[in-house]
Amino acid sequence: MPNRLTTWANLNVLTHTAQNSEFDNIYTGTIDRSAGRWGTNDDIGYTLGSSQDATLEWDTAQTQDCLMLGLSGSFIFLITDQADMATNYGLAARTDPALIIHSADATTVADYLELRHNQTDSVVNTGNGSLLLQNAATTKVTISATSVLLDDDLLFTDATYDIGASGATRPRDLYLSRDAIIGDQLAVNGVPTADQQVRIVAGAAGTTALVLQAAATPTISLLLLRDSSATNFAAMGLDQGWGIIQVTNRDNGNNVQGNQLIAGRNTSAGAVGGAGGVLSLVQGSAGVTNYIWIDSSANPGIVRIHTAAPTGSAGAPTVSDTAGSVVGGQASWHLLKALQGVTDRQKALSAVLGTKVYDFTYLNSSFVMPDGSPQMFSGPVVFDRSEWYGTNLGRQQTPQLNEITTIGYLILSVQALHAEIEALK
Repeated sequence: MPNRLTTWANLNVLTHTAQNSEFDNIYTGTIDRSAGRWGTNDDIGYTLGSSQDATLEWDTAQTQDCLMLGLSGSFIFLITDQADMATNYGLAARTDPALIIHSADATTVADYLELRHNQTDSVVNTGNGSLLLQNAATTKVTISATSVLLDDDLLFTDATYDIGASGATRPRDLYLSRDAIIGDQLAVNGVPTADQQVRIVAGAAGTTALVLQAAATPTISLLLLRDSSATNFAAMGLDQGWGIIQVTNRDNGNNVQGNQLIAGRNTSAGAVGGAGGVLSLVQGSAGVTNYIWIDSSANPGIVRIHTAAPTGSAGAPTVSDTAGSVVGGQASWHLLKALQGVTDRQKALSAVLGTKVYDFTYLNSSFVMPDGSPQMFSGPVVFDRSEWYGTNLGRQQTPQLNEITTIGYLILSVQALHAEIEALK
């Protein structure tokens, strides 16, 4: 910038020599001028402010010559509407040089975009509203105070880059409104969750939490469970068109039990007590669900089947632990019984002689002949829950033939008749 020509004093005369000297200094030291232009030479700053608060110069000290603006004081370079230059936007001083671009609306002083580097990171800041990233005037990314909104696909170089990483660089929750398609593994290795579980929670009581759908012609199970050596021990899926849950063969070791399917009990301590674990089976023709369980009458208990599952084992439950029918015959081992004495032969003979024997077929046609016709049976029929040849006669139970007592009475009747025959001899 030009220096003053000379200090003025009364009667001081400005000579052409002094004036020419000063103009020579201006031309050779700072000013580049010729026809059609006026400016500074390389590395000569154009300063602004009484204290030279800002300097603009063409700088050759850089690897590549460039235009350089140096700021001091507030470190703010503000671009605004020319008509609003008299407006005080109330900006606080910055620690580092900052470019601030204000909107044409001076009434909202926070309407600005700021670019700076805080000595650690590059900062893009909005004083008001969201940050919009656009292409051809179309917003692709919106960064607000609470979220980042994408208005287009987020694409990557195929199979090259990750979203997040281990440790302190992981994202938190992932919310999707449609599909999640994974080309390889879904792994939970103990970092995302303390218990190393994949948890799927249904959105409502009437919705399914997890659906595994087979292909049109499945050739392998939908779900495989493996041990630590990656050996399958259980499978679920389709086999020849029917559903199957399988615990596969495996070597569990010498003198070790085989695999188990466990239905745990209801452990309620309420008035009607706990209830046994249940196996549910559906009848083929009627489509009625039947339930199989072990009652608590003894240890081991009795296997029972019924159209409703037990709800308790004491008091007056809706479905008793001893409801339904006994499955199969029961053991005759003496250690499982409390012996009451030897039955009287004549009592048994009288009971047998007074018993009617009927021919009958079962209504449900469970037993058929080779030609498909119902099988005919001959035997006693329970009409009264007090009849000697019946069993399973309690509340909610379906009476059945007491095979043990029937056989016992027949044996005793033969013995009684034999004794009478021997006496007649």
